Amino acid sequence: METHKAHCLIFPYPMQGHINPMLQFAKRLQHRGTKITLATTKFVFKTLHEVSGSITVETISDGFDEGENGVAVDTYYATFQKVGSETITELILKLKDSGYPVDCIVYDAVLPWALRVAKSLGLRAAVFFTQSCAVNKIYYHVYTGLLKLPLEESKVEIPGLPPLSASDLPSFISSYGSYPPIFQLVTHDQMKNIHEADSIIYNTFYELEEEVIDWTSRILPIMTIGPTIPSMYLDKRLQDDKQYGLTEVDAEQMEEVAWGLRTSNYYFLWVVRESESNKLPKDLVKETSDRGLVISWCPQLEVLAHKSIGCFITHCGWNSTLEALSLGVPMVVMPRWTDQSTNAKFVTDIWKTGIKARSDENGIVRRDVIRQCISVVMEGEKGQEIRKNADKWKDLARHAFDEGGSSDKNIKDFVSKLIQLVQEQKTNEVPLDTYNAVFQKVGSENLTELILKLKDLGCPVDCIVYDALISWALDVAKSLGLRAAAFFTQSCAVYKIYYHVYAGLLKLPLEESKVEIPGLPPLLASDLPSFFSTYGSYPPIFQMVAYDQMKNIHEADWIFCNTFYKLEEEVIDCTSKILPIKTIGPSIPSMYLDKRLQDDKQYGLSRFMPMTNDCMPWLNERSTSSVVYVSFGSLAELDAEQMEEVAQGLRTSNYYFLWRIIHFMVPSA
Repeated sequence: METHKAHCLIFPYPMQGHINPMLQFAKRLQHRGTKITLATTKFVFKTLHEVSGSITVETISDGFDEGENGVAVDTYYATFQKVGSETITELILKLKDSGYPVDCIVYDAVLPWALRVAKSLGLRAAVFFTQSCAVNKIYYHVYTGLLKLPLEESKVEIPGLPPLSASDLPSFISSYGSYPPIFQLVTHDQMKNIHEADSIIYNTFYELEEEVIDWTSRILPIMTIGPTIPSMYLDKRLQDDKQYGLTEVDAEQMEEVAWGLRTSNYYFLWVVRESESNKLPKDLVKETSDRGLVISWCPQLEVLAHKSIGCFITHCGWNSTLEALSLGVPMVVMPRWTDQSTNAKFVTDIWKTGIKARSDENGIVRRDVIRQCISVVMEGEKGQEIRKNADKWKDLARHAFDEGGSSDKNIKDFVSKLIQLVQEQKTNEVPLDTYNAVFQKVGSENLTELILKLKDLGCPVDCIVYDALISWALDVAKSLGLRAAAFFTQSCAVYKIYYHVYAGLLKLPLEESKVEIPGLPPLLASDLPSFFSTYGSYPPIFQMVAYDQMKNIHEADWIFCNTFYKLEEEVIDCTSKILPIKTIGPSIPSMYLDKRLQDDKQYGLSRFMPMTNDCMPWLNERSTSSVVYVSFGSLAELDAEQMEEVAQGLRTSNYYFLWRIIHFMVPSA
């Protein structure tokens, strides 16, 4: 069997607009050496044409293997969650048994239960948002309660976004109460466990939404990997990657569009689904056959890339918007619902690659408006400006996928982390949350057995001094009637921050760049522990330090801090008002302090091989204060690029240096 590659399971919502971008992302991963399996429903699989490349397609069930047949949205979602959770678990286990275990699930954000499946199986999980960063920032603002609904003002201000009117917001928000199941899905369900995902992927590119991406990155560890259109239309680095209208409208709007096109005096190509063709005006096709073509389907990318296309009348769905931007096609936008109004706002006012065909009081865009909009885009100074901007964004989209471009770099980093994961698995490394759960269960039993054994031997334990991270040891102590002291191995200042988060006095994610906590100096967000400044990173460790070690701390008889009073006087005094802390540090061997403990020269226990005979003779040959000592601790891991920079920095410093590198820190490449 071939050497195990990093293996990603791609799991889109079973609709074309969700499958397309996630499949394109999968191709990029595969191009960088990742094995890809696409999971889709049995019903969708029956309608799929051949998937290009060596991407494997596997099926699961959504509970409707013969199609939905008009099932209510909330019923479909509930059934899909129940049946889908079971069948995707079966698929992952099948792939494991076949010798190709899955390392990571990339799941559609509207399938948040897939994250729970991934974590239950000890897998990494990356959430994929198929809509713009701006739209999802709005959804997140609703989820966190920062945008109150129903709206009370006609103007909305959200950090990182331009000033918005209510009509610029996604339809589920501007028309509060419409489509309740979808509102629940986008503003709550897809956000509720997002901080537990290992990666958060957006189908956009940095240059397109720079300001909102920067803002969102302060609260979520997002990465941009778009635009997800076939490589042929961008960097042409993937071979054989060539495969790839308006949303449903009523008869009155269809007629207005038809007459707008008919009187525009331009050639037109109009895609009308077969199910919608009965709404077309009688004899339209016949009367416009010299200038127009009405068809039920076309290869949209090939059409947009064609030299003859000068304007794209679009509903402004995110996929179509990205395609037009990436191919430099000016737009006339006619948003109908969901995220389309927000996308239209950016097309017209921020990227300035199109104009909006505005509807009347009945929600209908009239024929004269359509004709005028086409004329503006195709002719005159305004049209020239729009075409110039369209060309600019076309170039920027391509640059995002150039070697070292923003999206190319993010995809490369994503794959690098997957490869690192596979290497860790080869050394049987267990995910931290799994280890903690097993340690608590087994450790509680074993520790109890040890204490009872010592009692039977005539050496009963009176007190347990336990590491604060092993908070369940306090429960063991109390169950056996023993005293217990928690031992904090970090500074009092750091624990004060942890306690502030636990007590709800420091709200996360941070809304301000500056933080004030009693007993501490003014802090910037970057001064906080990384689990807080980069909220959502390292979820298992965040859970340990901010909640688990604090939840029963008031039950401990003593709380020891590895610091000394004069070092952290102010924060110790402040903390002592709420917790019975005692400082007992610095806890380093007595030989380097008071020398009152005989033979106390070393810590005594080390998991790493001492190399005193290698370094001490070398140091003895150096003069006083002439050597730079470098060590990043026993847990920190540096990637190859950072190791290279440190090495070159030391090399060019012209000073002697002693650098401690633990074996796992040495990159494989």
